[in-house]
Amino acid sequence: MEHVVTTYKFLKWLCQCIQDPTAYICDLEETLVSLETQMESLMATCRDETENVEHEEKRQKKRTHGVDDWIKRVNSMADEVANLVAEGKEIGNGCPETSCPKNCLASYKLGKMAREKMDVVERMRQEGLGFREVAQPSPSPLAIKKPLSKTEGLDLLFEEVWRCLQDDNLTTIGIFGMGGIGKTTVLRMVNNKFLEMNLGLRGQQKYL
Repeated sequence: MEHVVTTYKFLKWLCQCIQDPTAYICDLEETLVSLETQMESLMATCRDETENVEHEEKRQKKRTHGVDDWIKRVNSMADEVANLVAEGKEIGNGCPETSCPKNCLASYKLGKMAREKMDVVERMRQEGLGFREVAQPSPSPLAIKKPLSKTEGLDLLFEEVWRCLQDDNLTTIGIFGMGGIGKTTVLRMVNNKFLEMNLGLRGQQKYL
């Protein structure tokens, strides 16, 4: 009895080994159609996510790295699927007889690859549906360049303020005077100087 069970398992395994490659070959056309359908579904999800991203970006938000990477992978997968489908058509046109050994080998490889792509495409679609957020608030700019009015006669004052800013022993700088003498303009000159030097927020907070 044990011998019969062992033989049955072996025959079942052997049939499975024969069945899988045969399915890759015989079902190639159907598999490619299914792959195209799944890819279209993935692209529809990608378009929805892209629209969501663009909507958030118009609100001065920045797309997340995860979404950006996913969109790039979807576009890359679309090219791969298109190449597989085109290759399948070439195989069908080049050797329509399934008994052709060369055609069978190419069909087997392509069918196996298409089945694997179907699994990947579906996982990517589910990944796209699972995004909870597609964009995040953009960090505020460290500083914005300020327009300047006439700076004539303010260069010496600006240079004095700038020297004080570079003195680590000073923690507070005061600029006093009656209205209209150029205090605000000097501060704008300092702001723009920081931008030119590409200083960080830490330095600006310390000095301004």
